Amino acid sequence: MTAGPFYIVLACDEAYLRPTAVTIRSITAQPWSSPPTIMVMHSGLPDNRVAMLRNWVGQVEMVRVPPIKGSGRAVGARGARHVSEAMYLKIAVPDHSPSDAEKVLYLDSDTLVTGPVEELFTMDLAGKCLGAVQDRFVNGTHLPEIERSDTGYFNSGVLLFDVEAARRHELGERTLAYAERKYGTLPYPDQDALNVAAADCWTPLESRWNRMLGEGIKARGSAEQHNEMSGARIIHLPGPTKPWSDDFPAGPILDEYMKHSASIPDPKR
Repeated sequence: MTAGPFYIVLACDEAYLRPTAVTIRSITAQPWSSPPTIMVMHSGLPDNRVAMLRNWVGQVEMVRVPPIKGSGRAVGARGARHVSEAMYLKIAVPDHSPSDAEKVLYLDSDTLVTGPVEELFTMDLAGKCLGAVQDRFVNGTHLPEIERSDTGYFNSGVLLFDVEAARRHELGERTLAYAERKYGTLPYPDQDALNVAAADCWTPLESRWNRMLGEGIKARGSAEQHNEMSGARIIHLPGPTKPWSDDFPAGPILDEYMKHSASIPDPKR
């Protein structure tokens, strides 16, 4: 069964330009019944950076989103070092999706697509705003709203949006309103706020669609990494240890990253 058109969205600022290009290359390396449309949301990348990205990955649709009202304030977080205003662009995905988009797949730029993902677009989300994978490392009990809910807590690095349902639920407005109200208290600002806004309005996906490999990756050898990657269609490296970090361990995950990044120069060098 096929479904289309296929829309995949990433969000990018200058700091994540190269990782975004690597993720895009991992997407286009997979088999598709028709080419996906890749959209990159940004809040003002300079023209030379846009040209650089297109030189690396080919034609992508650049979607300039005005700075999301309040996002600069909402990024404040207790002990959070890995946040930026760009992370809030994901909440704008439903409202900036093409008119013919039924489902849109959002990916963080620290993900790698390692297998076919077209199947995701055929999934029935049962009228829910989004499909996502239960977070492997955070259980959400730091949020009273989640602790009282039966739905659990999802990771926001891979989100399959039902565009109409998300708009109907006013998901973006609810997310940002909660983030602003809880300014300075959320350890995972965008993810915490999305979980509260989408409580009872999300569908769990299998872990293969967002195989999270956290800080413990430093201690895993090649065999353990291979086991972690087994069966995964999308791997995700949340937290500060990234494949482009000097301290990232050798093994199949780094090999996968290098496969897509080898010919992309580092703009900082």
